[in-house]
This record gives sequence, structure tokens and C-alpha cells, in this order.
Amino acid sequence: AASDVYKRQLFNLAELQAECAKRFKISPDETLQVAQDLYEKKLTTYPRTDARVLSTAVAKEIGEVYAVNVIPRPHDDIAKILPSI
Repeated sequence: AASDVYKRQLFNLAELQAECAKRFKISPDETLQVAQDLYEKKLTTYPRTDARVLSTAVAKEIGEVYAVNVIPRPHDDIAKILPSI
């Protein structure tokens, strides 16, 4: 049932930095810069907030921006920002 689906909360900045350090071996400052770059391209929410959920309006806007900017060319921006894995 839909109510049984686990809905993961957004990362806060500290969790994002820890996860990026673990997975990508990048510093907290580098993580913040990547998050800021993605935010400025309207691909993520504001990286310095402690908000853990999105409003319906924000989620819809992000989905629309993602569909236009990322889905047609999924690796262009990410390849420039993230180091090779």
C-alpha cells in the first residue's frame, strides 16, 4: 500500500558531507561547493537548510526543472561537478 512506502528524508548538510566523504572521498568544503553549484542551477534545494522534507509546490518545481535540464542529458552537468568514481 502507498502508506507502507518508506519516504526517505532529505540530507541535512552535515549528513550530505559525511556521505560524500565516504562515497566520493571529497572534503566537506568540496561537497558544499558542489551542492551550491547544483542549487544555483536549480537542480537541488538550498544546501544550507535543515529542512528535511519538501513542500508539494517545491517538489513539483524541482521535478519540472529536473525533467527539462537533467533527463535529456543525464550526465553532462554531473560529470563536470563530481570526480570520477
